Amino acid sequence: MAGFFTDVRIETMRGLYTDLAGNRIGPEDREAYEAALDLTLNEGRQAQSVAYLRRNVLRNARFTAIRAAQNAQLAAAQRPLADAARRRVTWRNDVGTVQADRVDWETPEDHAIAAEMLRELRTAALGLGAHGQACFDALLDGMTAAETAAQTQVSISTVERCWRALRAHARVILTVPE
Repeated sequence: MAGFFTDVRIETMRGLYTDLAGNRIGPEDREAYEAALDLTLNEGRQAQSVAYLRRNVLRNARFTAIRAAQNAQLAAAQRPLADAARRRVTWRNDVGTVQADRVDWETPEDHAIAAEMLRELRTAALGLGAHGQACFDALLDGMTAAETAAQTQVSISTVERCWRALRAHARVILTVPE
């Protein structure tokens, strides 16, 4: 153990400590530098030169931090989310760069506008007769015209007329007055 603390290891640790203490690194690299200090103490690691050892331990520490973040994210992905609005939208690639899975621009105003539009379309569906509400609900559920006709006991052409009227009303709602 006496021959373990060579000048190369001591100088490498001194440089890493100086960078940590002098705030020469960003907060995202602090964990990597602390792990690099631990890796410097590994007896099996070759210590030929200060530059080689420092580069080697920092590279390994960064990839260790990236791997830990990826493993934590994979473990978290196995657990169900309590709230769909808080769904993870980013992940880390192999280099550690944050990548976006999807971009979600939904706002409370968007939800209010959509709810208001659905209310207006539902009111329009009620004005189409006894089958209007059922045809509108089937349209929202993604049913086909044939399935809707069988469910509401009207003809397919009646369902299609109802849907055309609802689409026309939706166009009127979405048209911006000039």
